[in-house]
Amino acid sequence: CVQPITDANSETLTGLFNGEIYNFTQLTDSRRDTDCILPTYAAFGENAGQHFDGEFSITIYDSQKDSVFIFTDPFLTKPLYWGTNESKTDFGVATCASSLRAIGCDRTELLDPNATYEVNFNPGGFAIKCQREVRPFQLEQHKDDYDDWSNAFVDSVRKRASHGVHRPMVFLSSGYDSGAICVALNQLKIAYDTLSIVAGEEASILDERIRINKAHTCGEAFRVDGLS
Repeated sequence: CVQPITDANSETLTGLFNGEIYNFTQLTDSRRDTDCILPTYAAFGENAGQHFDGEFSITIYDSQKDSVFIFTDPFLTKPLYWGTNESKTDFGVATCASSLRAIGCDRTELLDPNATYEVNFNPGGFAIKCQREVRPFQLEQHKDDYDDWSNAFVDSVRKRASHGVHRPMVFLSSGYDSGAICVALNQLKIAYDTLSIVAGEEASILDERIRINKAHTCGEAFRVDGLS
């Protein structure tokens, strides 16, 4: 999608977005997650962050309020920095702090996860306020098995593999992470492909995984051999 994001129905709003919104079909009729961002903000304002399920950093300029609203995901999977110059007359946000320093914002800071920032502008500079814990977490420990974790893991794979229009690709190694993802995709009966770069992998484990996966819902199992 071309950025910055604009919407004919929200002419006072302009947005920038990095990441993925997994529940976008619940927020818009469009086939693109980007298209849900401005309408969700228009509907819920500063509480929009509560309605996005995904990995994202979102910045929206609201010209009616002359304010910038910034939404970060619960784990800051998509990091975002803000920066300013010494006199605090300039303000910027970027994925990398080095980008801000390149335009003269010498003072940079990583934004918090799970937060909503509002940056208000006035002739004398800007002011920032922050709402943290947009999505509350229940951290009391009362589990005595891994069943809920296993169900949550499979559900997390389902969300990431089925929300878009493209066939998933798994970068398959002989390690635990990619192997578990393939197990979940096989269990969910979601079609996918894999790509393996054989560089220090345990070949027998990798070969067996490819055999098992192709007996389920894996289509192509691409591999690059001969690297060290």
